[in-house]
Amino acid sequence: MLKFTVGADISKDKINFALRYLNDFLLEREVENTTSALNKFIKEVQSLAKKIAKENKSLHSIDFIMEHTGIYGNLLIECLAGHKLNMYVVSGLEIKNSTGISRGKNDKIDAKRIADYGLRFADKLKPYTLCEKTLVEIKGLNTKRAQLVRIKSQMTQANDDNKNFKAKIF
Repeated sequence: MLKFTVGADISKDKINFALRYLNDFLLEREVENTTSALNKFIKEVQSLAKKIAKENKSLHSIDFIMEHTGIYGNLLIECLAGHKLNMYVVSGLEIKNSTGISRGKNDKIDAKRIADYGLRFADKLKPYTLCEKTLVEIKGLNTKRAQLVRIKSQMTQANDDNKNFKAKIF
């Protein structure tokens, strides 16, 4: 069984991918964080993996490893689920701690490090499963509530400060 590992460094507008097979990075790509661009990239990865597996007369698997980035990874997760591919969502701190002291920091390097992490710790990774739609909505509402409570607190504090320290000249 041939194993392909794809590291994904996710940001709001784009995702950097690094496809690793054995000791080589076969493909590095920056893709827009949109459904159409992600589906096109996933098909490209599947096609490349299938071609290599056919040449070697073997089966293959593709694993996508990504950092947990909140809502920015949702489109990728939905696309991967649609293609029925293996995906693993890992804490960014866990990946960072696994690399030790490392120099250089940019999205391309991070994608490679995530792919390396996925290969080195494949036995410890737990597959990501999608939550039910209702649970996702509840999580979103809970996040929004926390934001509103924080904003209300800030506004109340500012209002109180203005009252307490308002100059009483008149």
